[in-house]
Amino acid sequence: MLDSFNINMYVVVTTLLTMNNIVSEEPKPIKCLFCHNLFIPTKKWGLRRHCSHNCYQNHRLSKKATAGICRACKNRATVNSAYCEFHLKKNRERRKNWRAKGLCGACGRKTQNGLSVCEHHNQCAKAGVEARKNSGICIKCCRNEALPARRMCEKCVRANKKWKAQRREKFKANGVCSDCGRERHSAFKICDECRSRRSINHKKETRQRRERVISAYGGKCEICSESRYELLAIDHKNGDGAAERKKMTSEQMVMRIIKNGFPEKYRILCHNCNQRARTPLKPDNQITDSTRKSRVLKREVLCHYGGTPPTCSCCGTDEYGILTLNHLKRGTGRKHNREVGGATMSVYVWAKKNNYPPMFDVRCFGCNFADGKYGRCPCRDIALEPLSSLYDDPICKGKHSDLQARPIKNAENCVLRCAGSN
Repeated sequence: MLDSFNINMYVVVTTLLTMNNIVSEEPKPIKCLFCHNLFIPTKKWGLRRHCSHNCYQNHRLSKKATAGICRACKNRATVNSAYCEFHLKKNRERRKNWRAKGLCGACGRKTQNGLSVCEHHNQCAKAGVEARKNSGICIKCCRNEALPARRMCEKCVRANKKWKAQRREKFKANGVCSDCGRERHSAFKICDECRSRRSINHKKETRQRRERVISAYGGKCEICSESRYELLAIDHKNGDGAAERKKMTSEQMVMRIIKNGFPEKYRILCHNCNQRARTPLKPDNQITDSTRKSRVLKREVLCHYGGTPPTCSCCGTDEYGILTLNHLKRGTGRKHNREVGGATMSVYVWAKKNNYPPMFDVRCFGCNFADGKYGRCPCRDIALEPLSSLYDDPICKGKHSDLQARPIKNAENCVLRCAGSN
């Protein structure tokens, strides 16, 4: 019969052997209660069923949110909030103090690049806005569905307009920039930075809307299958484009197309096919005498600037019906056309009357539009250089100083024209 000492030793040895067997066994992976990923428990976490401390905290907070309990205490949370009234007020005061000290309004860390939040929370905010935009949810309230072609719901749009109007009136009364509250430009109601930002955002949004319309109608020309964005145009199938342009701008037309659900009266053509469809070239025996004289004059001017037969100085096409004169100095064509009369043939008459000044070249309608609208034509990818470096001939020296950088296909023709103008 065992005595008490032997019994105690037996219990100790048995316990140690049992623990040794438990420790020697390899731990089995278990599933996290929050993210449902498999993980191997360690001594650090003991009997917890979460793969990390973040999962543990998130699981705890999610259960509180489901039950409608404040995150910071056990009181009932307010409607559409994760905190009770007391902690909401406390958090507002804390964030207000952080912003007054120039710190991040979300965590109290130092900010950079003039932001109101730190870099981490700035990236988090951008990622959240992008996710809500992709899912079609309002980026402000994060609950309602966003309006078509907008980023916010109807309620948030009205509230945002009201808030912006009140802030704008406050800034105007103080004599500062109506957008940001900084010192404004002497000739404008906003500062230089806001003017630059508005211009960039406007161009970006305009291009995005136009690309959306082009892709909705096929993304390429219906006739020649041209797909380069800079060469495409929105054409009216019924031929009522001129009447519509008198009522609205091209940007307003694009917005109206999106609002009306892309009606079937529009289609996509390249500018050259649009010109062929709008003004087909009739035979000489089917036109009037005045039209015949205008055609002779136009061919004479085009042959002087583009050779015989005249060709586009950008893409090289020689189709007479789609060729036109292009002003070398970008942005001066419309103003010069009004000065010389405003009619279609006024520029050709003026060019011949003034002995063909070296301020034009020949372009097709597509290259002319792309170069004037976007600064370069996709037909060629040439870096713009000063004309003095393109034409080093002494005959041309000093004759292109008032023109912007614009590469011309045939430099020899330029030398001949400059020699003839002496």
